[in-house]
Amino acid sequence: YLNLSGAGLGQCLASLRQVSQALSRDQHLLHLDLSSNGLGSEGGEAVCDALLHHRALKELVLAENHIGRMGAAKIAQLLRGNRSIDKIDLRDNSVGNEGASYIAFALQQNSTLKSLDLQRNNI
Repeated sequence: YLNLSGAGLGQCLASLRQVSQALSRDQHLLHLDLSSNGLGSEGGEAVCDALLHHRALKELVLAENHIGRMGAAKIAQLLRGNRSIDKIDLRDNSVGNEGASYIAFALQQNSTLKSLDLQRNNI
């Protein structure tokens, strides 16, 4: 379990890169909480790229990061490629209708995800 909620990773790109590199090498982490980090779409992309082939992660919390529709597109890519994540929290990320549709299409190719929280996303 790794909780980096509110750590300000979105404001420190060097730290975000280091965390992303560590995540791409790790294959044991089960729960990752990166909520309230101000990741934006670029930070969301970095995290999704790092987790694309992660084999153990079960829960990803990205609430309150303002990843927007572009970040939602990366979440969709993650959903198509990752087969371990079964819960994603995307509350308060301004994904909008377009971002939600990216995710909806990706869900057609994902049989692992059991819980997806999209509250307060302007959908």
